[in-house]
Amino acid sequence: METVKNKREYKRIQKPFIVRFRVKPEKDLGGFFPGWDIVTAQNLSAGGILFNYDQRIELTSKLDLKINFPTMRGIIDCSGKVLRMDEIPNSARIRVAVIFADLNPRDKKDIEEYSEFKNAMVS
Repeated sequence: METVKNKREYKRIQKPFIVRFRVKPEKDLGGFFPGWDIVTAQNLSAGGILFNYDQRIELTSKLDLKINFPTMRGIIDCSGKVLRMDEIPNSARIRVAVIFADLNPRDKKDIEEYSEFKNAMVS
């Protein structure tokens, strides 16, 4: 297990979300989503996201993220940094934890409110 730092400041939404991501390129590659992969997030909070992936991503790598989220705007477009990677027992996949680097305050508020709503439904 590799770790940089782990803080749990925000409530998690335990619901799958479709996420497109790529390791942030050094320069703009042009085109429509060059080098993007699609994963399903395991959970999401206003602080970051957790997903499973089939390759290791260098710790502290910067990622571009596009998260399908149930709001009127639909897509949360932000960036993040790989915080932690954990091997999944009996699997070739890696669990990747990403902390958001530049989440729009409006998107952050939407995630917090949705998290409160979903967690209240579970209680």
